[in-house]
Amino acid sequence: MKPLLRLAPFDAIGRSSAMRLAARLTAVFTVAILLAGAVSFAVLTEELRARLDDQAQQLAKGLADTLRKEGAAALSTQIGAYTDAVDDHYSLYLFVGPGGKVLAGNITAPATFTGRKILRAGKDMTLLSGEPDEQDHSFAAYGIRVGDAWIVAGRDTVWIGDSREVLVQSLGWGLGAALLISILFATMLARRSEERISRINGVLDAVACGDLSRRARDARDDDIGRIAGSLNRTLDQLELSIEGLRQVSNDVAHDLRTPLTRLRNRLEPLLARDDLPPGADTQIAKAVEETESLVRTFNAVLRIAQLEGDSARPEMRPLDLSALARDVVEMVDLVAEDAGDSLTLNASGPAMVLGDRDMIAQALTNLVENAIRYCPAPARIEVSVIPDLEGAILAVSDDGPGIPGPDRTRALRRFVRLDSAREGEGSGLGLSLVAAVMRQHGAALTLRDNPDAASGRPGLRVSARFPKAGD
Repeated sequence: MKPLLRLAPFDAIGRSSAMRLAARLTAVFTVAILLAGAVSFAVLTEELRARLDDQAQQLAKGLADTLRKEGAAALSTQIGAYTDAVDDHYSLYLFVGPGGKVLAGNITAPATFTGRKILRAGKDMTLLSGEPDEQDHSFAAYGIRVGDAWIVAGRDTVWIGDSREVLVQSLGWGLGAALLISILFATMLARRSEERISRINGVLDAVACGDLSRRARDARDDDIGRIAGSLNRTLDQLELSIEGLRQVSNDVAHDLRTPLTRLRNRLEPLLARDDLPPGADTQIAKAVEETESLVRTFNAVLRIAQLEGDSARPEMRPLDLSALARDVVEMVDLVAEDAGDSLTLNASGPAMVLGDRDMIAQALTNLVENAIRYCPAPARIEVSVIPDLEGAILAVSDDGPGIPGPDRTRALRRFVRLDSAREGEGSGLGLSLVAAVMRQHGAALTLRDNPDAASGRPGLRVSARFPKAGD
């Protein structure tokens, strides 16, 4: 039967709403980290460049103070000491005297400037005795004029590039670790949500199959927990309503079965009397037949109630479905012949299952009698038993009008008679009784068209898959 309600499908977790939400949150988290990294990158670059400019300015001002206080010779000695002590070209020094003569320094003289400027090695000036890999560096420089002299000091901007590279690497590793943790955490939360919803779906499926006792066991105080609580309250009310209707129908069936049986018993002796008016015996015979049909209907109602209420527990014993089917076919074969139908058995070998022989025999008899009743003669009806590794399949196939797909679930309910069957006999309880018996045995009941029907009609194949004995 189709579930009354079903939440998200759980066999496709990648397409689930929880997983999609986790993916979206991870994407938003990633974008936020990247934006924060871009802002940090820009701020860090600007801050480092400002620091280099300040360092170059302070260094140039210090050299200018030396020139003013101690003279050109002292400044040349100081610059020479700087360049001899540290030969890494991370700092620029240049002292140009009157007439543009270079008095000290580690670069060639660039175009004269004052204040801040970016000098590019190999383009604006040349590093003296610099390594080849240093000839393409850029420097944050600062120029100052002191009288006729010109002083330049600078710092290599490679520090900015190195710092940005460290920032990018740190951001990359941090983002990777954060993404991994967030994905694992989001997936874990999504799977937990999926499992909880799956349990709720299992309850809904069980309820749709007739088990109104199932409840969702979820006491968490969140959206899913509140849905589970609402579902349980709804099922409580539904169970009370269904149980009330079931009890009324059972009570009516039980109360009417006895007087109907008495009525039948009083009518039957009248058929043996010789003083009946003309035609009275025919009418009495019809009344007896109708009464017998009502008694059978009420017996079926009570039997279904016993099965659904678990008051009629099956006696589960090992039995051979093939042997059982053979006995039922032999018993009903004469009825099929009288109706002009052909009843055959297809059972290649033993098919052992656990079950109640009487219950399964009654269900199989109902299926065969339904096929005889609703298939136009001459009909071909086949009972088949197919053993496999998972258990065995018991099926009844015919070449009659069949049951349309949308009506197959409805046909398993009590008192449901399809439009094509309303003109004939029957109470609409046969398939309902079969479904109740199969539920007691854990057998999956399916209705579909008969692919072997050769009458031009769709036919019907009712099959029940029994679990293997011992499962």
